[in-house]
Amino acid sequence: MNESSRQELDPNRLDDLFILGVDEISYRKHHNYLTLVTNHETGKIVYGAEGKSAKSLDEFFDDLGEERIAKIKAATMDLGPAFAKAFREKAPNAEICLDPFHVVKLGTEALEEVRKDLWREMRKLPSPVFARKFAGARWALLKNPGTLTKRQGLALLAIKQRG
Repeated sequence: MNESSRQELDPNRLDDLFILGVDEISYRKHHNYLTLVTNHETGKIVYGAEGKSAKSLDEFFDDLGEERIAKIKAATMDLGPAFAKAFREKAPNAEICLDPFHVVKLGTEALEEVRKDLWREMRKLPSPVFARKFAGARWALLKNPGTLTKRQGLALLAIKQRG
């Protein structure tokens, strides 16, 4: 961010920064990005810069200084390599944690692939009955087990038995 567009923030914003989150947001129809750093203790944004690369965090680390960098215990971020690279280089003692949203997203995508593979196998069976019964399995996997319909409960049981 150039000097003229840099927003002045509270000078104490970087004090007591131990656990933080790093993420990017897009604007202008997803062609431009801002990197934001959030203090997980307060929930407040403590830094922002244009871009979504490791370099976009350089000024943040410069503002922090060595003493405050050493106090960072953990940083949550998405799965992209840029932010992890910046932390490995500038704050090597900070634990890099994947943010829960992206972990759940990965798990949901993997589960969906397994469900699709099983459904394709069932479609190859001589009778289409099994595939039809299994068609609603996606919701059986995603819903709270206590709120499943009878059909969804049976689909979930079939998946568990396949093991």
